Amino acid sequence: MLPPNTASPNRSIWKTVGQNQFENNVDRLSKTNFIPEPHVLPKKDWPKQSGDYALPFDVEKQLADDFAFIAAYDYGVQYVTVATVQASKDSPNSTTVRLAANEGVNERAKDAISKVLAAMQRCASKELKRQTCAEEILDVVVKLNQNRILGRLDSRYFKPNYMCKKPNLAQLPIRLKQQIEDFVPRRRSRMREGVQELSEEVNQFHQYFNQLEYSTVKSERVGVLMLLVKQAFKITRDGFSFPSRLSQAVLNIRQRDISEITKIANYWRISQELSNISRSYRRFFQDVGLEALPRYRPFRSSGKESVFEDDGDNAKGFVH
Repeated sequence: MLPPNTASPNRSIWKTVGQNQFENNVDRLSKTNFIPEPHVLPKKDWPKQSGDYALPFDVEKQLADDFAFIAAYDYGVQYVTVATVQASKDSPNSTTVRLAANEGVNERAKDAISKVLAAMQRCASKELKRQTCAEEILDVVVKLNQNRILGRLDSRYFKPNYMCKKPNLAQLPIRLKQQIEDFVPRRRSRMREGVQELSEEVNQFHQYFNQLEYSTVKSERVGVLMLLVKQAFKITRDGFSFPSRLSQAVLNIRQRDISEITKIANYWRISQELSNISRSYRRFFQDVGLEALPRYRPFRSSGKESVFEDDGDNAKGFVH
């Protein structure tokens, strides 16, 4: 990636808005503490499938979103990540994942994503079974995102940084268990369809959490966190459908808790999808590379250097 001011004036990205003006605008925006709503590209605005795309657009989009999500492994604007995915038509066995972050992509994230891509490459060449590949990816992803997952759970092992401002609430598994129990009648014969099954799954989630909280050996926590992530996925059905499941059971859960359990479930959903995509489109994953873009260097000295803002999820996905 070239520095942002090497092109001739007529070809420069600063031709319309100068770099100095751009940085002044960023500084003024930063001082407002404004966080925009996440931009979701409606399906009707997706580009038409054509010969320009080696992979279907929805697959590229999902891959980019997923890599951005797992690379933003802790709280704070410095971890906000953008990702692109480019599958080459000229070299049909080649795909490149590019990452950029506010403070530059650090070595922990690069090492973890490289391991994920290596597992996908082995799955594409049928050295790994899909399930084995998904398990390997989950192990890498949970180790990278361990503190973030602990934060979503409100675990006592969570280590907050100065950017993290979490409300003082009961721990997530306890909150879920209490809210479900409020809807469970004393007589099982009166229990609505779907409530008992969900109640049992949430109880299992709570039991795994207790196992985590009472663990004294740090190395054991990754395995328990993997169980928690898989159980969260089971509760949501597929990583997406927890709200519809609650609606069918006529249950009311706080939106914050729905969001947190869905984000925890995402780690297993993503691990499985990366495995499946690498096999379903195996010709594009025989050779997978990672490029980490260097951080943006301001033209002048300024109090703020961040270009991307934290939306509370620390992950932004873009498709190349």
